[in-house]
Amino acid sequence: MRVLGFLVVAFFMIVGAVALAAPQRLFALAPLALTPAGIYVAAGIRLTIGVILLSVAARSRFPSALRVLGLLAIIGGFVTLALGVDRSRMIVDWVSMKGLMPVRVFGVFVLIIGGFLAYAIGPPRES
Repeated sequence: MRVLGFLVVAFFMIVGAVALAAPQRLFALAPLALTPAGIYVAAGIRLTIGVILLSVAARSRFPSALRVLGLLAIIGGFVTLALGVDRSRMIVDWVSMKGLMPVRVFGVFVLIIGGFLAYAIGPPRES
């Protein structure tokens, strides 16, 4: 199960690096996510990440933190479904009006979370 956890880490690192280095690429992907099918895929990814984090939490260095992050990801998946296409489009339009800086800040945040997850998913230290 730890391998799935590190796949989540790789996903976070890739998304964070793209958001930081080439934020316009994320804007190019936005129309794909702003369809009913795209919303379901995004929600499914968030739900899957949440379940993976919950499953690796017990054997990690920070089980409580991973449980909280897993629950937040699951909640985020349901919020994604609740927002729907129209509200998601409004959010993307608002972010695009602000320029590339918010996307880069998001990229830094995602890289920090990914780095924390990489450390946290490792085996607990033995005393």
